[in-house]
Amino acid sequence: MLPDADEEEILRIISTYRERFSDVGFSENTIYSGIIEALEFFKTSNVRMGVCTSKRVDFAERILSLFDISDYFDFVSGGDIGITKAMQLSQLLENKSIDSDAVMVGDRAIDITSARANNLQGIGVLWGFGSYEELSGAKPSAILKSTKEFDSIIA
Repeated sequence: MLPDADEEEILRIISTYRERFSDVGFSENTIYSGIIEALEFFKTSNVRMGVCTSKRVDFAERILSLFDISDYFDFVSGGDIGITKAMQLSQLLENKSIDSDAVMVGDRAIDITSARANNLQGIGVLWGFGSYEELSGAKPSAILKSTKEFDSIIA
């Protein structure tokens, strides 16, 4: 968006964004239809779940608390400047928070490519920000149109 911005300006913009997000932005999130039911499905299927987000961990935890869904997750991995999602997944594998059978579920191509970079399965979902074209280009194991399709990936 700002191709001529220098590193100092970029860091200032990020700081300003994070200040607003901390004060009010986190509370502007909404939970997608069917997510609570999907979380319940995974819980009753004894599937361990975690969050791997490019948001800072404190922001992610506040959002989970806002929707009262923190207890569904075994861990929360948050990102920061210079930390890629692929790096986060690598760290989760290294510290044994996840194993090689883990599945990354995400709404953006970066979720799928980061999973693939760590030899993990990646599943795209269409109820977030990414489009079918974006997700399919990243070559996920599957693309789900609805949370009701989760039962098809649990064997």
